[in-house]
Amino acid sequence: MPPTEPRADAVGLPPQTLRQRKKAATMRRIQRCAVELFEADGFEKVTIEQVAEAAEVSPSTVYRYFGTKERLVLHDDHDEVLLQLLPGLLTSGDLMTAVERAIDLMTPEHTIDPDGMTTRRVRLWFEVPEIQAATTLMVDDLVDAAAAAVAADPSMHLTEPQARVVMAGIAGVIVAAIRNWHAAGAAEADLLPQIRAGLEVARIAFGA
Repeated sequence: MPPTEPRADAVGLPPQTLRQRKKAATMRRIQRCAVELFEADGFEKVTIEQVAEAAEVSPSTVYRYFGTKERLVLHDDHDEVLLQLLPGLLTSGDLMTAVERAIDLMTPEHTIDPDGMTTRRVRLWFEVPEIQAATTLMVDDLVDAAAAAVAADPSMHLTEPQARVVMAGIAGVIVAAIRNWHAAGAAEADLLPQIRAGLEVARIAFGA
């Protein structure tokens, strides 16, 4: 969730092009400006136009990159990388292990948060009703993408509808773990243990 760029080279992904790096940097700047405005003036009162002005971009750029005001908070650079990592980690045939390995690869970068942006975004996520409501749509999109990747791997022996059910359960576990982290004070060092603990409970419950 933080504004830092994922270390693609460290997780076996191709390096980003200059255009991709510029886009990612612009998105992080827009997101940071949005969070600062939401904290100062309240989510409901801030407009996309105000965010665009603060970030020195056009409103159309904000809409093109984020789609909605809620996704200015919910968007995470690492979600796309996680989806790219998942297919390469499915070779064991154990979906829970693949997810755990992907989380382990992503979380060290995820906790480099010099501006406290992760904690600030999570606070808005769980304290603003409009953002909470938008979470369902965002998670659905991520679950659909992950389910397609899982179903495409013959070692998983799952149809896409079956994979969607499983990935929805795992996504719910991760969201609940982040909620627990937030409720416990959102200390950076505690994020990975919370997620690991949640996945372990899920592994036991699912009999995986």
